[in-house]
Amino acid sequence: MLDLTSIHEVPAIGPEDLRRREIYRYLRLEGNAPDDATSADVERNLRRLEGAISLRHVASLRPVTKEKGAIVFGDFSTTSAVLQKNMKTSEYALLFAMTLGPAVDRLISRLLITSKADAFITDACCTEYLESYANRYCAHVREEAEQQGFIAHPRFSPGFADFGLEFQWPLIRSLQADKKMHIALTEGNMLVPTKTITALMGLDRRIV
Repeated sequence: MLDLTSIHEVPAIGPEDLRRREIYRYLRLEGNAPDDATSADVERNLRRLEGAISLRHVASLRPVTKEKGAIVFGDFSTTSAVLQKNMKTSEYALLFAMTLGPAVDRLISRLLITSKADAFITDACCTEYLESYANRYCAHVREEAEQQGFIAHPRFSPGFADFGLEFQWPLIRSLQADKKMHIALTEGNMLVPTKTITALMGLDRRIV
């Protein structure tokens, strides 16, 4: 029986933990060193952004079963062939949703009026914040799972291959993220707040 307390723990992330290289890549500067003015603008927007972030997450550890061509995680299931291949040997799966909260969306909306450049930079910083939170969260889960003899797969989100965005809402409802975190979807299956991640991570028993 796998029992992970880390799935309910929120990782601590600050501006110093963010990968500037990734922020510059989101700003389409990949391969080019930013000038001093751009670097200063990124740091200034990071300082302002820090006060707007209100990280929330919800998670559930569930056994993985197969049923009539589908892979099943409690009350959530999918026929995605790619996800079934990814979790072919998984005994458990971690399902989670994580968001930076609605305040960052409001901040970006305000900046679009006052400074489109700052809005663009803040959006890139938000993306890196969310990725860093998710990466650190999954790393903590992976470390605890390893102590109990399990190996974790990389996280897998709706929108990849045949695990389409149409699975966003069933996954959100299964986690009750709509009620617990006020996560919603647009008609085009885009997450609201926009800086939100939903994902699954398979956990395999280590073969000795």
